[in-house]
Amino acid sequence: MWWIAMVLGCGTPGIKSADSNVRPNIVLITLDTTRADRLGSYGYPAAQTAALDHLANQGIRFEYAYSSIPFTIPAHASLFTGLYPFHTGIRANDAPLRPEFTTLAEQLQANGWYTCASVGAYVTHRSWGFDQGFSEYYDGIPEDGDRNRWHAERPAEAVVDDALDCMAKRPSDEPYFLWVHLFDAHHPYIAHGDGKFADPYDGELAYMDAQVQRLVDSLASDSTLWAVVGDHGEALGEHHESSHGLFVYNSTQHVPFFLSGAGVSSGVVSDPVSTVSLTPTLLYAAGLQVPTGLDGVVLPNAEMSPYMESFQTLQRFGLAPQQAVVKGRWKYIGNPQPELYDMILDPSEIRNVAALYPDIVHDLQSTLLAQRIPPPGESIPFVDPAIADRLAARGYVDAPAPLLPVGAVPGDPKDYTRMFDDLQTADPTDPSQRLRVVSLWAKRLPYSFELRSQELHLLDALGQTDAADAVQAEMTATFGQDARVWISQASRSLARSQPEEALRDVEVALDCDPKNAAAVALKVRLLLVLERDEEAIAYASEVLRQDPENLVLAAILGKLALENEDYGVAFRYLNVAARGPNPEPGARVDLAALLVLQGNSDDALRLLQAEVAESPNDLRAHRLLASLLGQDGLYDLQSVHLEVLAQAHPEDPKATAQYALSLFNAARWTECQQVVDEGLERFPDEPDLLFVYANLLAKSGNVAEGRVVFERANALRGVEKP
Repeated sequence: MWWIAMVLGCGTPGIKSADSNVRPNIVLITLDTTRADRLGSYGYPAAQTAALDHLANQGIRFEYAYSSIPFTIPAHASLFTGLYPFHTGIRANDAPLRPEFTTLAEQLQANGWYTCASVGAYVTHRSWGFDQGFSEYYDGIPEDGDRNRWHAERPAEAVVDDALDCMAKRPSDEPYFLWVHLFDAHHPYIAHGDGKFADPYDGELAYMDAQVQRLVDSLASDSTLWAVVGDHGEALGEHHESSHGLFVYNSTQHVPFFLSGAGVSSGVVSDPVSTVSLTPTLLYAAGLQVPTGLDGVVLPNAEMSPYMESFQTLQRFGLAPQQAVVKGRWKYIGNPQPELYDMILDPSEIRNVAALYPDIVHDLQSTLLAQRIPPPGESIPFVDPAIADRLAARGYVDAPAPLLPVGAVPGDPKDYTRMFDDLQTADPTDPSQRLRVVSLWAKRLPYSFELRSQELHLLDALGQTDAADAVQAEMTATFGQDARVWISQASRSLARSQPEEALRDVEVALDCDPKNAAAVALKVRLLLVLERDEEAIAYASEVLRQDPENLVLAAILGKLALENEDYGVAFRYLNVAARGPNPEPGARVDLAALLVLQGNSDDALRLLQAEVAESPNDLRAHRLLASLLGQDGLYDLQSVHLEVLAQAHPEDPKATAQYALSLFNAARWTECQQVVDEGLERFPDEPDLLFVYANLLAKSGNVAEGRVVFERANALRGVEKP
């Protein structure tokens, strides 16, 4: 046999299935964007990961563990279901884990475990379906208006604080399952350790490790089982990739995976394993029945050939998708020019030995083809027919437009490494330079939807309208069956104040994809722009009847009813849009405004506080909150929100004056004086600021001077002296 299976270490590593009378506590730590080869337990000499290494060395460590996909959302979906991405239907960061799937947390919760999660990023927010089965779910991820929401995160310290808080409140008579998700190793990196780390990525890992130590210090016991796993790794320049998502080389797929504590016999396993085996293994360790039909297996004794994929090269660039399988020591990547690497002698995948071992290539090709893996969007051969029936009933298994036009042959990504380098090094702040790079490669890859879309966007941004129109026409001809093309054209028509043309384009988009949520929402908005309100309401209502979870439409209909003073209808729709686990942006503010009109200020306050906690840049929420808090005489709290508004509108003297007045009412005289002084330098003739200044003077005993300022303010307002 040409592959090698080994077990290293003094003892025989294993996992014992728990007795029903002695159920273990389970702590699962998922390390986002963490490479195996950057931990000390995996041989990295510069690592400062003592806590993680101790857990690994005291437990069972899987030397060759592979993530199924280099994206957080589908990787976690696979971790929690034991299914590969082509079975969950999540092939990128673009869809939630649907409730039809039973998660690890749901199975533990149903069998008496108290379940709690504390997560560190937007990509594990409950809106992605990961809260299924958790009694408590801590996911207060603050938004930052200056950053991409996909990078919205909170530090490991805050994540662990919430996790320990949850554990302090847990029932003492139940075993618990705690999931802690740490996101810090994800780009962009934050410097730690006063510059002692030459590589900031190592610093982020060390920072996470310190927080893991806090968990161990607080929760370690003989009855606790620890599981640590990376969702995917991070390319640091290898194979022409920085970050992750495009390829399936070890830099993004080889991840740490180890278990330690209750029921675990220590040792190192060098058989290749997939992280989809996490759920069946933990269920077995918990003494529960492992469902049949999972892609994952109970480790460490079951053999498997881990599969991994990324279709981004196809979907974004029209190049061959990345699909790989590992069998023993060999890893095969099924590109047009096949790739074969020896995981023992060449873990960095430098030397492609496919030409030297054609029999092994053929064997692994057969292994890959035997799984009959469909491309994203096509019908998925679910193991459980009941699940398939439920998904079909909800319209989830319709196939989209082809990823490539008929007859187009995808190229091998290895032939386009210069393109990946060019795109990653192009200056994002220089649209002209970026346009030159994108246009060059768009000509060479005419079936790349992403490159053509970028080219179109950059041309519009630079005001080159005629050239942009030509690109749009070429995209329509090339990708005419793709709804995104027509949505793009509709948006451009709307920007030109041509709503009738935009509506025609949206109708074509809906012919291509009747369930396209963006097209549906845009059609409703266009009908409203065209003052065809009754038609918009009828259409949106019918779509919402068929899809009650369409929060965008619920928010639109609710806001429209609120404006028309139809408060009963407004409440019905806004309550749907605002109360769910992932409220539609702005819906909570509209519902709060309605509640205020109905005299329910307490509920309005709670909604607004939740809105600003998750969306601190929502100025409407801050404005309404400030008004309500002022009515209740809570001036200290009111000043917090008026300060946000003043900073957001430095050109508005009224905003500065209102902030100053709230500080005066809160008896914070020194701060109020500072705001007034700075405000009067910019707005010396603002009456409202002068009124606050007059009151400050009077408060400090300068009554006469205060009267003079007061009279000047009245004069500026046009108020005659009595």
